[in-house]
Amino acid sequence: MSSYYWPESLPKRPEMDGSTETMPNTWISTPVESGPPARRKRWTLQIIPLTASYLLTTEQVDVLDAFFETVGQASFWFPDWKNVAGEPRLAFIVPADERSLYSKAQQGRRWSVTLSLMIWP
Repeated sequence: MSSYYWPESLPKRPEMDGSTETMPNTWISTPVESGPPARRKRWTLQIIPLTASYLLTTEQVDVLDAFFETVGQASFWFPDWKNVAGEPRLAFIVPADERSLYSKAQQGRRWSVTLSLMIWP
């Protein structure tokens, strides 16, 4: 189990603009000779893709860079802002491309950062 936690100094909730969470389809349909198709679970574990966008200060970007320099692509505990109890969920980052883990762009005195994560249920 992971011992890495999302840094306290970073926002717990991503910006709503540019953030998406997709529920995977875990069902598979098989055609039959007659009647409706047979349906069954493809798998039971549903890893949820999440694209999270943040507007961060330069100090927060430094914290994020240091966090992923330490964690790399290992799993870590990510805050679940939708859970009333606030229980974190296990997550790992999906690299933005072959050279970077996430994208960031400076916008004035702030940084726009986008992460692609896979969240364990």
